[in-house]
Amino acid sequence: MKPDARIITTIAQELGIDNAEIARRKSFLEFTDADVELLRQLHVHMLEVGEDFAVAFYSHILSFPEMAALVPDVEVLERLKKTQATHFSQLGCGKYGEQYVQQRLRVGVVHQQVGLDPKWYIGAYRKYLSFFLPLILQVTGNNVEKFCASFDALMKIVMFDMELAIDTYIHADKRKITQLELTKRNLIEGIDAIVWEADITTMQFTFVSPQALEMLGYPLERWTHEPNFWRDLILPEDRESAIGFCMQEIAAGRDHEMEYRVVAADGRILWVHERISVVPGSDGRAPSLRGLIVDISALKESEAKLTYQATHDELTDLPNRTLLQDRMRQAMALADREGNMVAILFLDLDRFKVVNDSLGHDIGDTVLQTAAGRLTGCVREVDTVARLGGDEFVLMLAGISRTDNIANVANKVLESLARAYTIGEHELVLTASIGISVYPKDGVDIQTLLKNADTAMYRAKDSGKNRMEFFTYEMNASALRRMLLESQLRYALEKNEFLLHYQPQADLVTGHIIGAEALLRWVHPSWA
Repeated sequence: MKPDARIITTIAQELGIDNAEIARRKSFLEFTDADVELLRQLHVHMLEVGEDFAVAFYSHILSFPEMAALVPDVEVLERLKKTQATHFSQLGCGKYGEQYVQQRLRVGVVHQQVGLDPKWYIGAYRKYLSFFLPLILQVTGNNVEKFCASFDALMKIVMFDMELAIDTYIHADKRKITQLELTKRNLIEGIDAIVWEADITTMQFTFVSPQALEMLGYPLERWTHEPNFWRDLILPEDRESAIGFCMQEIAAGRDHEMEYRVVAADGRILWVHERISVVPGSDGRAPSLRGLIVDISALKESEAKLTYQATHDELTDLPNRTLLQDRMRQAMALADREGNMVAILFLDLDRFKVVNDSLGHDIGDTVLQTAAGRLTGCVREVDTVARLGGDEFVLMLAGISRTDNIANVANKVLESLARAYTIGEHELVLTASIGISVYPKDGVDIQTLLKNADTAMYRAKDSGKNRMEFFTYEMNASALRRMLLESQLRYALEKNEFLLHYQPQADLVTGHIIGAEALLRWVHPSWA
């Protein structure tokens, strides 16, 4: 494929090859009008043996597999022979201006495009000079001075051509390097991350991409000129673990990844994910480090939000059952180590269903939110207030040493919840019932403690509401009896265990029957 004329013109301009430059090159080669005249005299004789030279030339180069691979068939070979004969014949044409130069540049570009290395180009001219040396000797006869001048003239124009050819190769390589650098820069700048390289022995950055300035705000010079810049960049709480892990992996020659927090120039705290590769050295050089730093603050924020949503009640923002149980495990483990107690206060708002049914769920939700705020104000930071659902709340009191402390908190809660709730035009008065279980006395696992506190809460409701009850095992036995009775009653009718009796009613004065009383008796299979 022939290069477009515009491409050749562009190459000539980029190389700075104009008429003035052509003149300078000829002057340096001492190429004069006398040389032009000598070449013209040789030109007619060279044309006569041009085809012979082409045959000898291709016979020589095709003996090398690398060159033979560039000639696919006989037709192409014949075309190349004619082109080559024309190319070499132009050396003696006597016209070496801008048009000649562009033609030579075009040949150089073609050779570079097809993968012809400069060594073959230079070798071809060596073959050319060797072939025509006897001819020059023959043409000049015994005139040694003219022979030397003629051969020197041919050498000058050959060197002129070789300069142009080498220029095209160098230009092509520079353009390739420039394109690679541009591609590399576009690739690096297109990555939404900091790309860096560092010395493995000093851990000092030797290169950092422009994203560093955009992401963290520090001048790029600080990255590459301050030895401890990376160390100082890491948040103090994460510094020791991040640097320790990194050094350990580098010492083992392992690529690794890690996450830690850094402080931006404006004081912001960012989470970053860093991937570090240990790059083996070449030619006896020490290995180096390459890495990629990605800002994952948004991801961490989303994870934290999802975690919060999974562990907190949407309406009140209080911990939910999942988080409550996790904190109970921690509090129970701490109580075992320190020899104290954990109290579970199971709380239910009295008559809350009436508020929901009569005033609507919006008012009910506001009541729950207000109650949640009041409950939080009754406990310490180490304690937990959780909402299990509906109007059921649980307070976990950690590190309790005396039962009196539990009762004091429960009374404080009852008083706080009993204050009037002013919501819009409504003023509501609600109370609460509280059941209390204590670890480890009333249970050594979470479910038992919650169940026993719930049992005590129902006893508080049955006993008049607006009160607290500590769990006792008698409550549990009573609850079990009641549950059993309800279960057996449910199936008594299906099993025909009920008997209906009518008992007459008589007037004691007259003795007359005045009515009847219906009695339903349960004939229990084991209690009868």
